[in-house]
Amino acid sequence: MKHPLLSSAVASVALAAAVLSAAQAQPAPSPRKVNRDELRACLDGNDSLLARRKALDARATQIKADQDALKSEGDEIAHDREEQDKNPNTIRGTRLERRISAFNAKLQAARTSAQSFSPEAEALNADLTAHNKRCDGVAFDPADRDAILKERGTPRQ
Repeated sequence: MKHPLLSSAVASVALAAAVLSAAQAQPAPSPRKVNRDELRACLDGNDSLLARRKALDARATQIKADQDALKSEGDEIAHDREEQDKNPNTIRGTRLERRISAFNAKLQAARTSAQSFSPEAEALNADLTAHNKRCDGVAFDPADRDAILKERGTPRQ
């Protein structure tokens, strides 16, 4: 008695083996060989992207610190407002209104800074993708890399 499930399993294994051997028989595409100028452009682009990323990281840290400070100040103002509502005082109320006005200006500036951060990060990601498409996996002459590093005055890595 033939088992149809067993025959289809054997056929599937045979097909998978044939596909695998065909894939292994094809040589892997060789990396694109670049000349010294193309390599220089890739290295310069990499350095530029790295500097931009570091600047964005520093800016993100600053934005986070500003947000934390604004939250703390907002909590203090809310507490002072509750106190003012419980015990009205004209002088303290005027001071509180000036403080709230200054806080709102800082809050708006922080929002504007945070909103401009996102497009800059997206632009960096787009530039990084383009750079990787252009420069990832390229082949080069090590002497070209050494010459470029010597031009820059950086030690060989």
